[in-house]
Amino acid sequence: MATLPGRTIALFGRFQSVSRAELISAIKNRGGNIARDVNDRTKALVVGRGSISYSASDKLDAKIKLCRSLNVPVLSEREAAEAVGLRQPLGVGVPVDIVASKGQLALEEIDYLRIFDVVAIRGGQAQFRDVEKAEMVGSLLEQGKPLSEIIKAFHRIGDDQRVIVTMAPNGDLAVKWGRTHTTLSGQGILPLEAGPSISDLFEAALEAETEGDLTTAQSLYEICVNSDRKDAISAFNLGNVCLGLGQTAEAIFQFQKALHRDPQLAEAHYNLGLIAESKGELDEEADHLQEAIKANPNYPDALYNLALLEFQRGAYAAAAPLFRKFLKLEAEGDWAQRAKKALLVCDSSA
Repeated sequence: MATLPGRTIALFGRFQSVSRAELISAIKNRGGNIARDVNDRTKALVVGRGSISYSASDKLDAKIKLCRSLNVPVLSEREAAEAVGLRQPLGVGVPVDIVASKGQLALEEIDYLRIFDVVAIRGGQAQFRDVEKAEMVGSLLEQGKPLSEIIKAFHRIGDDQRVIVTMAPNGDLAVKWGRTHTTLSGQGILPLEAGPSISDLFEAALEAETEGDLTTAQSLYEICVNSDRKDAISAFNLGNVCLGLGQTAEAIFQFQKALHRDPQLAEAHYNLGLIAESKGELDEEADHLQEAIKANPNYPDALYNLALLEFQRGAYAAAAPLFRKFLKLEAEGDWAQRAKKALLVCDSSA
């Protein structure tokens, strides 16, 4: 991940040592793109440390298994931050096998600990960063503690630190903090508690979206969008949620709002292009795809779709260079095979 020209990276869960926004910015600055989910064109999945709370619902395990089946690397939060220059590599020194023998850890379990930054891989060997952490994990293994509890203890993640969106006793949508509720506006519901920050609500919205609760995600993103007039990402995410709910007109409005706040948000142009395509408005689709490429010249999805549009129009001279640039970024996969076949047609008609 030192350089990411055209690489598509998926992010999952809540991040702790770096913010999601920091990571997205660093990936894009190195020529990468952000995927909303894992698919056969995803180059890596980055898992936030706070995602350990998802393991109970098996969603995280399912994503990790999908990545393994697709040969997609799964990076920890720290590994990704080091790769894009947000954090300096830390020293390591205590081999895992010394501690693993106490709990007879399997290789897959050691890899799970790596994904959550409990161990690090250096020179092909899994190691703990310091003796104190190694002893703590060894003790928990001897007690028969599950991996999820070990990870939480290692990073001092308490169960009451997870932001949960729920229905308060009075029927209002609320944020649950341990045994306490607060309204989304921050007014306490006994006992009185400080209101959640915009960052908390954004993370809760991401969590609701991940869990498929789009109605809750929409309510939370709307608060984020209205609370920070410079926040383009919340508007973009809200647009995606609206699409998922079948609210196309509102989705268009939110994508346009995101672009007003950040004209270089290539993904918003791309999504507007997809909507235009679904409505048969091909000229408008082309305009948005061109703007997406202008904002991010190494955006493979936009390059491929614009090339395909020009190809279907019979504009082979315009399609060929777009297909070639796409193939420089992505030489494998279904889209790449289609691009190669289309190029043969383009070249034969030249």
